[in-house]
Amino acid sequence: MLNFPLTCIILFITMINIESQTLLSIFMPVLLLSICSGILLIGSLLYLFVYIFEKKRLFLSILIMGILGFIFTTSEVLVIILSAVQNSSMALFFHRVEAVSVIFYSFALPMLLSDILELGKKFRRFNTILYKTVFMISLILLSASIIYPELFLSSIKPEESIITPWNFGRGTPGILYRIRDIMIFFATFYTFITISADIIINRRVRYLGLILTGIIIGTISGGVDMIRGMMELERGLFSSRIYSYFGFGFTIFILLSMISVLRWFLDQTHDIDNARKVKSLGLFAGGIAHDFNNILSGVLGNTTLLMSSLREKKAENEILADIEKAVYRAKNLTMQLLTFSRGGTPVKDITSIKNIVEETARFVLTGSGIKPRIKCDNQLLHVEADAGQISQVIQNLVLNARDSMEDKGGYIDIKIDNVKIPSPLSRNRELSDYIKIEIKDYGIGISEHIIPYIFDPYYTTKGFGTGLGLSVSHSIVRSHGGDITVKSKPGEGTSFYIFLPATKQKKTPDLKSEIQYKQLTGKILIMDDDPHLRPMLKKMLEHIGLTAVCVPDGDNAIIEFNKAKKTNNPFNAIIMDLTISGGMGGVQTSAKIRELDETIPLVVASGYCDDPVMADYKHYGFSERLTKPFTLDDLRKAMSAVLKD
Repeated sequence: MLNFPLTCIILFITMINIESQTLLSIFMPVLLLSICSGILLIGSLLYLFVYIFEKKRLFLSILIMGILGFIFTTSEVLVIILSAVQNSSMALFFHRVEAVSVIFYSFALPMLLSDILELGKKFRRFNTILYKTVFMISLILLSASIIYPELFLSSIKPEESIITPWNFGRGTPGILYRIRDIMIFFATFYTFITISADIIINRRVRYLGLILTGIIIGTISGGVDMIRGMMELERGLFSSRIYSYFGFGFTIFILLSMISVLRWFLDQTHDIDNARKVKSLGLFAGGIAHDFNNILSGVLGNTTLLMSSLREKKAENEILADIEKAVYRAKNLTMQLLTFSRGGTPVKDITSIKNIVEETARFVLTGSGIKPRIKCDNQLLHVEADAGQISQVIQNLVLNARDSMEDKGGYIDIKIDNVKIPSPLSRNRELSDYIKIEIKDYGIGISEHIIPYIFDPYYTTKGFGTGLGLSVSHSIVRSHGGDITVKSKPGEGTSFYIFLPATKQKKTPDLKSEIQYKQLTGKILIMDDDPHLRPMLKKMLEHIGLTAVCVPDGDNAIIEFNKAKKTNNPFNAIIMDLTISGGMGGVQTSAKIRELDETIPLVVASGYCDDPVMADYKHYGFSERLTKPFTLDDLRKAMSAVLKD
């Protein structure tokens, strides 16, 4: 491949034999085209380097376009110089090389669009078929131009053609050349329409604006070239101009495309870097949340033990009830940490959305000078949801509403209704029951051009925070089979709408009155790696009439299980901690226990309340679950469920 220094050397050597008048006419066009050639070569080498390491098709398409631009501009320089020194055969050869190189431009454009546009899977599938088809047509056209070069650019000039020093070696367009022009026109038009559509629909001006500008410049320059070419049909190509205007437009388009892709790549790298930081922070937060849940288990377990022992003493019970409420608040915070750290598979139960919304909104707005006004349908249906995750969604939205009204004060209106709408995640347009939650503030509002980006990770206009609140909220609502939308007007406020699938099932009745004082019988094996929780859990089990044996890990659990079986004093159930530090955890231990006894009830317990095992415990062979921290009544319910007569 020719390079820029070689072009300069040829330029210097050949211009020695060119007449001064001709030299003055071609010097500036040749110099500018040579500079374009050098820039495109450097850009192509840069993207070649990036492609070698990244192996992304996007970089390959830009690399192909850069190489095509380099070949085009270099060939154009050589055609002008060789024509000026009257080397017609070599000038015609490079004119054909120049013209053929543009054929593949019609294939490279759709190839670029497949990776840079966000117009859906159907568009990507169609576009892939399109650029592969155009590539095959380009190869056929290339083969035909090699076999029948005269059909592409003929060496025979029109009878009335005007011969100039710079078009001496130019050919006359044939039928294949016209087919090439049609392909370029449609590829450019198609690219213009699709990029414009993406900018309008997804408002991706940052990445596509420069490319669209380059297409407009390239289209204008190419259009001027085609018009001038039509005017020169009888007098010969380039009889009234020295160089192809399309060459400059083509170069500008490629350079702007390179800049856009580089900007996209740098943004992606920044996002990946942010994701790594957030992942590290998430692992840290998840570990803290798990350990904190274990601590809360000790506090809540002992508190509910005392409440059960002192049930006749009202004053003491009220104090303990306040402690219990404080622990539940702390539990909600740890659940939010876990959702942030692990993404969070929802652990769903039938629950009242009204209670979640009211408690969360009042808690978030405490001490802010802003009050919630909550209106709720009297016949509100229940939802099957993860209460902790939905609470986090409400908290994020109410926090945003509060921040937007911080200088004003006033009210945040929250409305909860039953609605019938088509499923937002399905093509089925049949109406289904949903709960609609509207959170409306009267703050500064959100600009129309910002709204498409607010659910993107790391996007924030506050100047502080991670920019993950709305992204996490969107993810949580979608994982519940729902949807979240927004309407806003600058200066008037913002309304967020949450839609969650409703259920007509009733909330599981509270069994407290039936089993509160019921004494159970049986022998329970406890497997937990926390030395402070084991004795507390043993006391709780003994308080409800059970005997317990404690072990720190899975290996010891299997030893105790076998020992009890051999002495004809087997365990009636096993409570297993899901994760054991440095040992065999609940899932692995349950598999080994099932090999020894397929019928014994297994209860999984964990502070990782959003773990997939906790969300679908029966799939993993467990009979019940206990989410840490849990109360005495939670333990009693779980054990009553598995120790049925």
